[in-house]
Amino acid sequence: MKTAHICFLWHMHQPYYTDPVAGSASMPWVRLHAVKAYYDMAYGLEKFPSVKATFNFTPSLLRQLQEVGTGTVRDLFLEHAQRPAADLRPEEKAFLVRHFFSANWATMVRPYPRYHELLVKRGADVYGRDLERVAQQFSTQDLLDLQTGTTSPGSATALSVAIRAWMRYARKTGVSRKKRSRRCWPSNSSPCRTSFRSIAD
Repeated sequence: MKTAHICFLWHMHQPYYTDPVAGSASMPWVRLHAVKAYYDMAYGLEKFPSVKATFNFTPSLLRQLQEVGTGTVRDLFLEHAQRPAADLRPEEKAFLVRHFFSANWATMVRPYPRYHELLVKRGADVYGRDLERVAQQFSTQDLLDLQTGTTSPGSATALSVAIRAWMRYARKTGVSRKKRSRRCWPSNSSPCRTSFRSIAD
C-alpha cells in the first residue's frame, strides 16, 4: 500500500493595526482571533501530540499579540464593549452601530436571529448617513446585545491564556527561538516572515 506524507502548514497573519501616535488598535481582529481560532488550534494540537504541524507567525502578528496581551496598546473596540450601555455617549453609540457589524453577514450575522435583527434595524448601507441619528433608534438593550454578541470572548486575560497555550505547545514540540527561520524581502516596505517549525518530526 502506498503512503502519503502530508505537511500541515498554517500561516498566522494580521496586518499591523496599531496606530503608534494614538497608541491604539484600529481593528480588533488580533484580539478576537487570538482568543478564538489561535487558541483553539494550540489547544487541539496539545490533545494530539503525535500530530506534527508547521505554524508561520508574521512579525506584525507577534508584536500585536504582545501589545494587546501586556495592555500597552488600547483596544477601542473592547473599550466600547465594556462601557455600560446605558451610559454611552451619542458618538460612542454611533461607533457601535458603525463598527460592530464588521463581519461576514452571510455566515456570522444572518445565522443569529438577534444579531440579524439589529443589522436590519441599522440598515445595510450606512455610507453618508448620520450614525448618531441612526443610533437613536437603538434601545439600551439593543446596544447591550450588540456589545456582548460581537465581542465575547476578548479580554486581555483571555488573550494571555491563548499566548500561554502556544508557549506550552512550543515547549512540548521542541520549538525554540534558535529553531526558527527568518526571511526578509529586500524592500523596506515588504514584511519579514518568521516561521516556527516543530523539530520533533
